Amino acid sequence: MTLHPNPADEFTTLTFFDFENGKYELAIYDVVGREVMNMPFTVFAKSQSLELDTGGFSKGVYFLKVSSEKGGLVKRLVVN
Repeated sequence: MTLHPNPADEFTTLTFFDFENGKYELAIYDVVGREVMNMPFTVFAKSQSLELDTGGFSKGVYFLKVSSEKGGLVKRLVVN
């Protein structure tokens, strides 16, 4: 999973590589652990992208957690 651009201004693109088809959840947390966004999504292809609007986020560090029944993955995002 990659984030580009990172740091982000208005948007960032989350790209999934080699994820199994299925249902996932994306949760975004600020640096103190408050959830600022939660969104379910479905992966249909081996490589798939999801564009996130970060324009409404305050400047700072965020953590994106992608999870499914099988586990989770966390990435760090900086918003300028």
